[in-house]
Amino acid sequence: MPMCMRKYYDTQSSCTHIITPCGSMSKRKEERFAWLDWARSFAIFAIIFCHCTEAIYSFDQTPLEVVDINVWFKFIFFTIGRLGVPVFLFLTGALILSRYKFQDFSNVKQFYKRKWLPLLLCYEFWIVFYSLITYFVSSQFDFLYFLQCLLLIRVPYFSHLWYMPMIIGIYLAIPILGFLIFKLGHQFVWGYLALASISIVILPQLQQYIALDLSFCNSLYLYYVLAGYGLFSLLQPQVSQNSMKFWLICVTAIIAISLFVLVVKNQISSHVVGGGFYVWYSYPCLILLAIVLFPLFTVFDRIKSTFISKISVSAFGMYLVHMFNLTIFRDVFNLTSFFECLSLSLPIRVVFLQCVIFGVSFLEVFLIMKFVPKISSKLFLTKLSPQGRN
Repeated sequence: MPMCMRKYYDTQSSCTHIITPCGSMSKRKEERFAWLDWARSFAIFAIIFCHCTEAIYSFDQTPLEVVDINVWFKFIFFTIGRLGVPVFLFLTGALILSRYKFQDFSNVKQFYKRKWLPLLLCYEFWIVFYSLITYFVSSQFDFLYFLQCLLLIRVPYFSHLWYMPMIIGIYLAIPILGFLIFKLGHQFVWGYLALASISIVILPQLQQYIALDLSFCNSLYLYYVLAGYGLFSLLQPQVSQNSMKFWLICVTAIIAISLFVLVVKNQISSHVVGGGFYVWYSYPCLILLAIVLFPLFTVFDRIKSTFISKISVSAFGMYLVHMFNLTIFRDVFNLTSFFECLSLSLPIRVVFLQCVIFGVSFLEVFLIMKFVPKISSKLFLTKLSPQGRN
C-alpha cells in the first residue's frame, strides 16, 4: 500500500476502504469483515427480540409466586434482547474510531458534516414520522412535547428512539476521543477503560464500603464505545492472521454462558423475593457478558453469507422501522386476539411475533435500499456506491 494511503473500515457495511491523508476515498475493496456483519445482525435481532418480548409478557414488579417455564423464557428472551445495544455500541467504537483520524480541525469538521449532521437530520425525520403514527393510532398529539423531542430535550413517546439522542451525543464526543487516541495511542483507551471499569462495574458493588468518586469517567455508553474500539484493535489482527486460539474461544464461550445464566437467575430471584429488577445496560454482569460475547463473533468470520451481509447493512433501518411494524401488528391488526384464538403459549407468541416483525422490517428496508437508494441514504443512512447501489 502506498505510504500516502491507509485503511479504514466502513461503519455501515463492514468493508475495508483506502483513504488518503486529505480525506478522499478510493474505490471500495471487496474485502468484508464477516464477523462484524454477524455481530451487527445479532444486535438488530436482539433489539427486536427484546421489544417483542415486552409486547407479549407483562413487565411489572409483582412478586412471583410460581417460577414456571414461562417465567424462565421471559427472562431468557429479555436478557438476549438486552445484549443488542451494547453490541451496536461496540461496533460504533470499533468502526468509527478505526475509520476517522482526527489530526486537525478539518478532520473534525468533515466528521460532523458527513456523519453527525446526517444522523441528526435522520432523527428529526423519524420524530415527525412517529409523532404522526402516535396521532393516527391514539388520536393524541402534544405540540410542546413534539417540539421538545425535536430539540433533544425530551425522549420520544416511542421508547426505542431513546437510543438516538444518546448516539447523537456520542458522535459529538467522537472527535475528542479520536484526537486523544491519535495523540496518546492505545494507552489512552486502556487507561480510560481501566478507570471506567472501576467506576461503572466495581465501585457500585462497593459503594457502602468506599467513598472513592470516579464519576468523571462514568459515561456508560462512552465506555461501551471505547471498549468496542479496544476489543476490535485486539481481535482484528488475530482474525486477519487466522491466529485465534480455539481453547481461548471455548473458555470465552463458557464464561459468556455462565454470565448469561447468572443474569437471568438474578432477575428471577429478585422477583421471587419482591422488589424485582429488569436488567439494564449498567448492570455489571451484563456489561461483562457483552464484553466476553463480542469476541465470539470472530468464529463466524469464515462464514461469508450474503443474507447476513444484507441484514447487517439494513440493521439501522430495521431499528428505525421495527416499532412502527410492531405497533401496526399489535394495535391495528390486534395480533393478541389472534394468539389467543390459537391458544399459543407465551414463548411461542414471542417467537412468532419476532419472525413477523424482523422479516417485515428487513423486507421494507431492503426494498427501499434497492429501488430508491437515494431515499434510503437519507432515511437509513445507508451508503451509495458510484453505481447508485449499496
